[in-house]
Amino acid sequence: MPKQTIIRVIPNHRVELLNENEDQEYLLKRSDYCIRKVNSIKQCIKINTFLKKKYAACGYYIPNTMIYPQHTPYQITFEASYKQETIGTLTLTLDSDKGLLADELYKKEIDTIRSRNRKLCEISKLAFKTSANSKKIMAELFHIAYIYARTLHAATDTVIEVNPRHAVFYKNMLGFQEIGSLRICPRVNAPALLLHLQLEHMTKQISAAARSYIHNKETIYKHFLSQFEEKKLTHKIQSMFIREQFTVDSKKSVTVNQLNTGNNLLQLLKRSFFR
Repeated sequence: MPKQTIIRVIPNHRVELLNENEDQEYLLKRSDYCIRKVNSIKQCIKINTFLKKKYAACGYYIPNTMIYPQHTPYQITFEASYKQETIGTLTLTLDSDKGLLADELYKKEIDTIRSRNRKLCEISKLAFKTSANSKKIMAELFHIAYIYARTLHAATDTVIEVNPRHAVFYKNMLGFQEIGSLRICPRVNAPALLLHLQLEHMTKQISAAARSYIHNKETIYKHFLSQFEEKKLTHKIQSMFIREQFTVDSKKSVTVNQLNTGNNLLQLLKRSFFR
């Protein structure tokens, strides 16, 4: 079987094919944890088990709340782990013709956002191990989800369903605003509120935090990645995205114009190299 290679776009408008000889699995490595995108069935089973355990501890029963492997293109799950043990997870869902989980309770409110030609995404399935550095891990998971949503998929807004007792946290820490009244979520048989955030606000807060201009001591943005880390990680995510879309078994080099890349990749290349 031919050795698998990957393509890397470089600034001279060519696509270079390289041997896959470096560790591409983790998005972020820290001394006490690592963060990666969940791709395999084995990883999904591991995250599903972790979610059920954490939700059960809070009194939630979630028989149908599952994450799926990478072949589900609109759902992206991230895992924080320490020595192979899951200590945190977050799922990003991009809006599509399949809709969002929150449509079940709040379709009217979400359709109002859609009617303004906004591109939505949804944060769901958050869980963290209590003993872990959960605030820092949560901040970095949100930052990574932001890069995927905003940079790769041009999302403008995000929504999240939360238990009312957690709403103040998301409002104070991240700037979410309540747009849906109290209802009972049938997925977990518990009360829920719908919160909304324009990603432009997140962009401004990330920038302000990087310049130490944030005065709100409660905000979680001060735990986000530095500008250098964000730029480095963005380039890695872009490279991984291209590799996932165009993994080939050849050692040839081809021009960008020869690739049938699709709108997402064309926009990605334009933003990355042609500005």
